[in-house]
Amino acid sequence: MDASEEFSRLSKPSWPKRNRQITLWAALAILTASCVYRYWQHRRFVGRDLVLETGDSALESTNAEPLADTINPNTADWASLTRLPGIGPTRARAIVAYREQYLQSHPEETRAFTRAEDLTRIKGIGEKISAQIEPFLRFEENAEMSPVEN
Repeated sequence: MDASEEFSRLSKPSWPKRNRQITLWAALAILTASCVYRYWQHRRFVGRDLVLETGDSALESTNAEPLADTINPNTADWASLTRLPGIGPTRARAIVAYREQYLQSHPEETRAFTRAEDLTRIKGIGEKISAQIEPFLRFEENAEMSPVEN
């Protein structure tokens, strides 16, 4: 066997063209699925840094440490509310806006929220989040008290 025949034999693919295409598509599908899975695992972190880079000093301390105290949603500011699990800046601002609107439309009331389930009236807060944050909330008659207590 001369060199040209040897080269011709070695240069021919051992797999048929169709098998190579299937293998390539399978590898591409596995790679895509892996990327989607990684994104799905870490989706809660996507965009979080963008909010923190806005220069708003109130956000610098939020979610920095576990919540070891209770929060009164009737008096807390939005930055304090972001310390609750599942409550980010948008939902916290929605809670404050709802509270202010409710108290303006109900001047005889001193509290917008009397229990955790009342927070489900706010868009984006359902029963699941309400149950999740309930241990960290307190509801008192006296709305003049400090919003966060140990």
